Amino acid sequence: MQETIDIFGKEVKLKQYYCSFFGEENQKVERPYFNLYVRTKYCNAKCKFCTYHSDANKWHQERYLEVLKELTSKVEVRKIALSGGEPTLYWDNFKNIINTSREFLPNVETSLTTDGLNWEKLFSDPIYKELYYIQLSRHHYDDKLNSEIFRTKTPTSEMIKEVSSLQTHEHQIQFRCNLIKGYIDNKEEIFKYLDWMNSVNINDVGLVSLMPINDYSIENFVGFKIKDLVGENFIITKSHERFGGGCVCFNYVYLPEDFRRPIRVYYKNTFLPHETTETLAFDGYNLRVGFEGDIIY
Repeated sequence: MQETIDIFGKEVKLKQYYCSFFGEENQKVERPYFNLYVRTKYCNAKCKFCTYHSDANKWHQERYLEVLKELTSKVEVRKIALSGGEPTLYWDNFKNIINTSREFLPNVETSLTTDGLNWEKLFSDPIYKELYYIQLSRHHYDDKLNSEIFRTKTPTSEMIKEVSSLQTHEHQIQFRCNLIKGYIDNKEEIFKYLDWMNSVNINDVGLVSLMPINDYSIENFVGFKIKDLVGENFIITKSHERFGGGCVCFNYVYLPEDFRRPIRVYYKNTFLPHETTETLAFDGYNLRVGFEGDIIY
């Protein structure tokens, strides 16, 4: 199978293997593809674990068009993941990115990661229906403590619950919870978080260990203690490890005592972020291999 592809005159390594499943041998990818991450930069929040705060006004629409033209002419793009910074900070630019992506890839799975800056505005605009996943960064069940982490005001529990019935499918809204010392950092806090999710009618969450990208992230790292959590109401369903290492993932199902729906729980620990290169990232101007890898355009 083809191992590399020419993108803008540079040879880029293709994903060759899927992640291993429960430690089994990695299976080869049937046909080459990329996932494209689009990052708009700049943010209303000032999270201590984040280093991505430069100006989103440096977005170059023409270069994004060229990237989409080049990729779609040469390789399959399965997902476009829009993140930041805060993608909805510049609202017109956010909508333009979604609509442009749809023009080139009408059937691509598109997702948004947001801190909820324009939460109510998002769900009053038909644009939200173009997003297969809306991943709300939510690092604590307590509204006040969550805003403390972001160092800005974030959507309240009531605001989240109010839009839960508007979802295009039952997993459209997902939470992404960074595990941080002093916040969600032990078994009891994780279960409190999951029960809070149940109360606001959201049933999909990713628990994420901080990537070692700055001193704060290293000092406040929390690992997932799997054996402490698995039980009658917390069941492991999948275990994945990247071919070549650098990243591990686990999938679970949680059954709350005050049962509404099963909650899907996903845990990820990317401990070698610079080695996970089988993705492309567009930062508003440059197309890179991985988030901080070599520039190819």
